[in-house]
Amino acid sequence: MFPLNKNLLAIIVVAIIVLTFFIAGLFEVLEDVTIKWTLIGATGIIVLCTFIFLIKNSSNKKSP
Repeated sequence: MFPLNKNLLAIIVVAIIVLTFFIAGLFEVLEDVTIKWTLIGATGIIVLCTFIFLIKNSSNKKSP
């Protein structure tokens, strides 16, 4: 597939977040507080995983 780098990872994360909120708004399920918290929590987990991957990837490049 495609090699994972910082740019591609950022594009994937943004696309997942936008599509998730768009689909949830399209089906009008954003009115429920439970759905809002679930989507916000999932977005936070995706962002956290992205930061962990970027930190791990940048520390691997610095070591000889």
